[in-house]
Amino acid sequence: MSRSSELLKAAAGALEEGRSPLDVSFLSEHGVSLDECFDLADWLAIGARLSAWAIQNPRLARSAASGAHSAMTMDTITRVLRKLNGEG
Repeated sequence: MSRSSELLKAAAGALEEGRSPLDVSFLSEHGVSLDECFDLADWLAIGARLSAWAIQNPRLARSAASGAHSAMTMDTITRVLRKLNGEG
């Protein structure tokens, strides 16, 4: 498992426990560097945007989660993320 995946799983656990993964105690506990902190914040923001999109598009979200769109290319994923980030 990559360091990023490890930190994201730990961040999800912290959020489920009502703790902030951007709090000094979490960052210290997991030895998060400044660069990793910025990356973690970016991943959390992407997750929040995707969650907001899923709330607004429940049918598409269910379909995507079930694997119906497994043929989705990286290009398509990149375009969706750019749209969610207000870049296009």
